[in-house]
Amino acid sequence: RDGMPWQTLEVNTVERFMLRLFRVYPSVISLLWYLGFKFKINFLTKKAFRNHSFIYCIQVKNNKEGGVDRTSLLDSGRLSYRLWLILQAEDYGVQPYSIASLTAFDVVSGHAPPGTSQQAKMKLTQGMSLLKKTFQTQEGFSPLWMFRSGKFLYGSQAPQTLRVDVHSRLKVYTRYN
Repeated sequence: RDGMPWQTLEVNTVERFMLRLFRVYPSVISLLWYLGFKFKINFLTKKAFRNHSFIYCIQVKNNKEGGVDRTSLLDSGRLSYRLWLILQAEDYGVQPYSIASLTAFDVVSGHAPPGTSQQAKMKLTQGMSLLKKTFQTQEGFSPLWMFRSGKFLYGSQAPQTLRVDVHSRLKVYTRYN
């Protein structure tokens, strides 16, 4: 096992059971959403933001055609990763919130994931507008990477987080392979 422990995600035992239920029976999500689960999600999100020191958003500059060149995307990803590592080294917990912003960015830039419905595209476009307003994005820039972070309350989380040696997961490719 590798990754963040449940405690760092602020998920309690009941919520952990629900996540397992959703994984096994994904159709339950639609039913619960209809029954008001979206209010619980809103509550948990606001609670998580209140409990952390800061939220940061890395933005990229759009090119003349309205998109972003690949170099800018890669540079912003590298910056985000370096910032994450620096904060972790200083005993700050970092949790990404980039799934929504990255998906919204793809939709707005004309690269929606295959099979994305028109309704989802419309919501993601509205979401990108909300992100731009919230983070006071300058004209010609797009929010891309978002994280919440805060100082660990109980010292370093390193012993609690299970790790797999990076060399067992990575294979370096060169033009000579």
